[in-house]
Amino acid sequence: MIFRTLVAFALLAAPATARTVAVLDRIASLTGSGRGVILSTHDPDQALALQARVLAMSAGRMLAEGPAVEVLTPARLSEIYGVPLTVERTADGRRVCLPALQSSAAAIT
Repeated sequence: MIFRTLVAFALLAAPATARTVAVLDRIASLTGSGRGVILSTHDPDQALALQARVLAMSAGRMLAEGPAVEVLTPARLSEIYGVPLTVERTADGRRVCLPALQSSAAAIT
């Protein structure tokens, strides 16, 4: 069981890949069947995708606890990460965390 936990941790720490999606699907399956899962992540998109209960922390202190959609607000995420962030809804209803760009037409150099 510990080995599976470490493998899942390593996969979730990497950028999104087919394996990451498979691990997130497995976590959703486990929680959907009534099992408890503890996931430590720095990626708010994972918590939002899993529609999880979250404990938001910054500098070693608890900021908030509750459903991801209530806790992972743009203001709170900006406070945690120290940069302006926004949470947007995709066409299929999912929520994703994105940088709040100063200009909607940000130049790529």
